[in-house]
Amino acid sequence: MLEGKILVLSAETLEFTEVKFTGKKVPYELLSEGVAGLIEHVTFNRKLQESKIDVWCNDEGKLMDLKVSALVVLDGLRGGLRGEEIVEQLVGNLVFSGSFRNSEGEIDSCGLSEKQILLIKETLTKREVYMYGKKTDVYILPYK
Repeated sequence: MLEGKILVLSAETLEFTEVKFTGKKVPYELLSEGVAGLIEHVTFNRKLQESKIDVWCNDEGKLMDLKVSALVVLDGLRGGLRGEEIVEQLVGNLVFSGSFRNSEGEIDSCGLSEKQILLIKETLTKREVYMYGKKTDVYILPYK
């Protein structure tokens, strides 16, 4: 039987954990367990999308006031000054999976390759920022 793995970024510890599963397709329950609730597919980084990497978060995370795990940041020049603009706050645990086209032509989630896991860890960078009047660590996901 085929084995795969997904990557879970904990909002509490900001640590990545590899979670193994059996089969080609990632079970919905595994994605749901990873984000601790209903899942929502988010797409902010073209490099991850082109590498067939899906990012999942808790669909109700903001309503549940979950901790910010990543900031989606647009980096650019404005008025001759280099600056960053926060496009989105991703809250709660994030789950990363691969994707493939199934026999019906639909996109399904699958396990990640070692190359994809390395790309995820290279794309997200941990940074200390000020949020809500205090210092906190979050991951930065470039909006590209």
